Amino acid sequence: MTISNAKPYRIYTEREKIEVLIALRVNGGNMSRTERETGVSRATLREWSMSPLAQHPEVTRAADEKQRAFISSLESTRDSLVARMNDIAQNEKDLFKLSGAFKIVTEAISNAEMSMVLTEKLRAAMEAADEESGAGMN
Repeated sequence: MTISNAKPYRIYTEREKIEVLIALRVNGGNMSRTERETGVSRATLREWSMSPLAQHPEVTRAADEKQRAFISSLESTRDSLVARMNDIAQNEKDLFKLSGAFKIVTEAISNAEMSMVLTEKLRAAMEAADEESGAGMN
């Protein structure tokens, strides 16, 4: 009799795979973070990210929507910080703390927007390459 510590093999539905791929894209391709959030191993994430399912329109659309919602919430936080900074401008100590928070939020917005731009450019380049390879076969 052999005792194994191996986890039982898990079969995922296409819907589950799409949800995990959305999380992976929202996490900027960070497999460690996505593994922690979803419980799906990095090896499986790597395999799925290379599959045609990773280019599924729903994955792209949902990830873009989540990124836009995240940027929107950061912008709202930034606007709240600016309003609060104006309210307490007389107290330099509090203003200094808020200005630090403002800088962090502003950098997060910039990074998130840059990530979206790079993702869109990469997607366009991949589509162009796919079209070229398809045209070369005709």
